[in-house]
Amino acid sequence: MRILASNDITGAVDNVVLPSGKNPIRIGSHPRMDVCLKSNYVQEEAGLIQNFGDGTGWRFCARVDNCAVNEQPLLVNSSAPLTNNCNIQIHPFTLTVHLDARDEIGADSKGTADLDRRCSSLVDELHRELLTTVNRNVLDPGDTERYSEDALLTLERELDHLASQRSDLPRDDLTSSEVGDHFAGLCARSLLLRRLVERSGQADDSSASSKPWSLQRTLQPEREREIEGLLMRLTQRLALDRERDLSRQVRRLEMHYWDAWNELLAGVRVDTRRYMLLKQIKKDVKDIWFGLGPLEDLLDNPNVSEIMVNDAENIYIEKDGQIENSGRRFVKDVGDIIQRIVSQVHRKIDTSTPLVDARLSDGSRINAIIKPLTVRGPCLTIRRFPQRAFTCDDLVRKGAMTQVARDFLAAAVRLRCNILVAGGTGSGKTTLLNAISAEIPEKERIITIEDTAELRIQRLHVVPLEKKQKTVEGVGGIDIRALVVNALRMRPDRIIIGECRGGEALDMLQAMNTGHDGSMTTIHANTPRDVVLRLEMMCQQNEGTNLPVESIHRQVASALDLIVQLSSEIVTDPLNPEVRIRRRIISEVTEVVGVDPDAGGLWLKPIFQRSKDGQLRPTGFLPTFIDELIMDGGLTLDTFFDVGPRHADHDGGGSR
Repeated sequence: MRILASNDITGAVDNVVLPSGKNPIRIGSHPRMDVCLKSNYVQEEAGLIQNFGDGTGWRFCARVDNCAVNEQPLLVNSSAPLTNNCNIQIHPFTLTVHLDARDEIGADSKGTADLDRRCSSLVDELHRELLTTVNRNVLDPGDTERYSEDALLTLERELDHLASQRSDLPRDDLTSSEVGDHFAGLCARSLLLRRLVERSGQADDSSASSKPWSLQRTLQPEREREIEGLLMRLTQRLALDRERDLSRQVRRLEMHYWDAWNELLAGVRVDTRRYMLLKQIKKDVKDIWFGLGPLEDLLDNPNVSEIMVNDAENIYIEKDGQIENSGRRFVKDVGDIIQRIVSQVHRKIDTSTPLVDARLSDGSRINAIIKPLTVRGPCLTIRRFPQRAFTCDDLVRKGAMTQVARDFLAAAVRLRCNILVAGGTGSGKTTLLNAISAEIPEKERIITIEDTAELRIQRLHVVPLEKKQKTVEGVGGIDIRALVVNALRMRPDRIIIGECRGGEALDMLQAMNTGHDGSMTTIHANTPRDVVLRLEMMCQQNEGTNLPVESIHRQVASALDLIVQLSSEIVTDPLNPEVRIRRRIISEVTEVVGVDPDAGGLWLKPIFQRSKDGQLRPTGFLPTFIDELIMDGGLTLDTFFDVGPRHADHDGGGSR
């Protein structure tokens, strides 16, 4: 690969030739970058060019917000495919990428991507043929209650017949085909992924009942036993049992699966391959007919945290903190899929109510929006959550926080400190709130209040409340503020609000000040200081009030005890040092000490901060409730003096 870097300001041109096999290729102003852009305008690492080995070829991944590919802007941590002689814009540079024949897409990756497209097209064709041969009154995809076992058996047998008529698939004479072998590989990969999820204990218990059509009706026990043996050999070849963490197992599977499949393919009987390809075709067609089509596989992947459907041809996902094009597309109109999803949750979407917020049976949060609010057509966004709620110990193992910080937060919850969790979108606020809720004593009554129910409080004595949307006529809505007021009449020990977004912030603060200690909530903010500014703004949004900032500060100081700040960082994938992934972390734990009588404003004292070595360490400041932490929380003074390297922003005093 050769990259021509041109400075648009000075006109200087640099020709960089990269060694064959270099992957990824890092770009930035740091001298150690593979492509060094010497300019004060360029960050140390502005982006990287990488081949993920998934058949999509080389892609440029932006690390900053001033990048573009062929003048199409990229969001931070998003990527775009690269072709020969395409341009990457990183102000003030234009990089022209020259790929040779080996660079454009590796032979294996290119073949895999091409076979994926051919398999997808074949499933589309079989689906259309099926529409002409099967009575639509027997199988009604709009009502999953109506199909019967006999109808599903008829569908699968009809697919067997249609597949046998195609020249590009194996016939009954057991001759093999490239597409057929790839279908068999897709089948084994899907089954292997499902097995990993089930063994981890993170499988959705309701999935079987919510998708009864997914089970195959034309099983052959002998073939199923052969597939079971194949899955065991693949597990051994991929060394999946060496990893205990599910996300790492899935990453290993995605990175090395096709190499392992090609090595074992010759040992799989041709008639077994044909059975597996038909098994996969039946699954894919039923996903289209009864489910969410190409989204079903994405929903089954535990590493996919967000699904973003821009249109039928462009389905993006967030996986391991990185945004990428899934390479999948819809056969049906996206609007039909949205209508199916919305009808399943007993909601309505049309031109009079063109947007909907709801949740799927597995807890995933969905947002659907259609014309006239969208310009290009229906858009669907699905935020997924782990089937098993993370514990604080899980977060320690993943490096989100240290054991010392975990013990401190656990003690603070038991001591009924009022805690606010802050962070950006997708930073893990809900995950942390769920985790620390496990420290709440069993007998306490908890009331949760949310826009859309997402919290999974790890206690039994919980009453979840959810905001009610207005009707089509614009009446009948119950907002978060009304639910907070009502919760005060339900004899709560603790109130947990999923997220404060508006005037309910003042009601929450007042609840904390009137005997409901130990309450918790989350807020969108990037620093503890930003939390204060956001609370000021939201309290002033409260209708019928005109509080001065000083009064709001007194309310906050009296109500809040701790602010737990979350952020994310890019780290090296432990499975592949050449790959960078996004990790969510606790960056700071701050005590709200009170109102500063001299300087004004709130006095915020950091108890834990990320040090220069990247570890969350005590700052050396003692919380004002240190006596309770030692007497009742089970902590010692040593907890607060393992400060390690000096903090970058440690100034010897609390910030005001």
